[in-house]
Amino acid sequence: MCVDADLLTAAAESSESATADAVDRAALAAFIAALPAAEKDSLLLEAALGTAPLPSHRLLARYRATTAPRAGAKRRTAAQLLDAAYRHRTERRQREKAARAAAEQARARAAAEAREAHLDQLARNTGKAWRDIDDLIAQKKAAAYDAAIALLRDLRDIQTRTGCTADFDRRVGELRAAHRGKPSLMQRFDSMGIPNP
Repeated sequence: MCVDADLLTAAAESSESATADAVDRAALAAFIAALPAAEKDSLLLEAALGTAPLPSHRLLARYRATTAPRAGAKRRTAAQLLDAAYRHRTERRQREKAARAAAEQARARAAAEAREAHLDQLARNTGKAWRDIDDLIAQKKAAAYDAAIALLRDLRDIQTRTGCTADFDRRVGELRAAHRGKPSLMQRFDSMGIPNP
């Protein structure tokens, strides 16, 4: 069955309990006492022989049909059920959207913390990072150039955190001047925003 889950939830929100515990025992006893004797005998015989499936459920259903709905439970029209389903769907989607936003914020926070930890680690030995950049550029391969540019970005971010970018600008200018004959590397410097002296 393709029934909308939000509609089912809305319908179930104020459904009456079908359990025997919800039945007023005294009222049910009075209802049974008022039944014709022949009907009571027939129900007892069916229960004893097991020839009718669950005669107690049929009896309870008849009793409930003759009693007024319990306080607080009321019948709703199809339009009211559809409105309730719409409200339920809207609230559910808002909860899901809030949960997705919270998860995205948590992922972004974790990524930022990981980035900061990486930069902290790299900042402990920037001399090695500059040597690694020289070694990568010397390979004259696109993947090595990309790795060198990634390291340069990291070093720039470290220098930006300290507010002292003069040393970075000087060293990267020297790199650019030393490798001017490598057009692929120069394009990567341009895309990174490294000025051309």
